Amino acid sequence: QSVEFTVDGETQATDADVTIGGDETATGTFTYETDSDDPPEITTEVSTDDDTATETVAVNTPAEFQINEVDPTPDAAVVGQRITFDVSVENLGDLTATRDITLIRDGESVQTDLDLVGLRGGETDTVQLSYVPVQNDLNGQSERDVTFEVDVQDDTEQVTIPIEEAAAEFEITETTLTPDDEAASGDEIVATATIENTGTGTAEQSVSLVRER
Repeated sequence: QSVEFTVDGETQATDADVTIGGDETATGTFTYETDSDDPPEITTEVSTDDDTATETVAVNTPAEFQINEVDPTPDAAVVGQRITFDVSVENLGDLTATRDITLIRDGESVQTDLDLVGLRGGETDTVQLSYVPVQNDLNGQSERDVTFEVDVQDDTEQVTIPIEEAAAEFEITETTLTPDDEAASGDEIVATATIENTGTGTAEQSVSLVRER
């Protein structure tokens, strides 16, 4: 008789003219390679003219990582201010897997964590990346929208963050005069000032002493 092997009703192989003597047994092997259309299960069947044997086999979906959200803090920044990216990643497959996660700025990788994301099938996790903008990110402008991309190998997601030059603000916090009460004509008066830059940028400003009559 012929022995036929089918998967989900489709013939995969046929072993023709199998001969078995009375009270004897024979063993044969059929193979099948699963593909992406098979999950969550397949039904295999081996049949002869006289009998049929059916088995249902579970087929797991390979790991597939999806970025659900990229949440930057702050959503606008100045040069020198750290930006953090909270990245929500989900494994849509059934199998546990690990992926590298990379932060890309304007097409250039600025942070890569190897084997950072390891998720079981169906799990979601949040990973934090960060970047500190530098003056060169502005390309000679005072303000610029910079594009960041998060890559987990299976999926990518982009966010755009406005970045501007860090502003400087000079504040006089303390002044003293020597002498501080009175002086005679021709005496030297020394003025001492303490100045603090309360901004985030570096700058140069003039400091002057003005005499009021």
